[in-house]
Amino acid sequence: GEETPVSDDKSRAIEALNTVGEELMNKGDINGAIDVIEQILAMEPPNMSEYKTLLTQLKKSQAT
Repeated sequence: GEETPVSDDKSRAIEALNTVGEELMNKGDINGAIDVIEQILAMEPPNMSEYKTLLTQLKKSQAT
């Protein structure tokens, strides 16, 4: 599939949020990670479906 071109600023912001999200998940802060992923999704990243899948998994793991 064709990737939508993402501006450098936007891709850097997404990368930064992604790093923060990973750190939060490692710490077990699922709420924080969900917030971060929702912010990433708001920026419409090229791999949006991956983030949506991750978000769904996080929300499921949180529900237990």
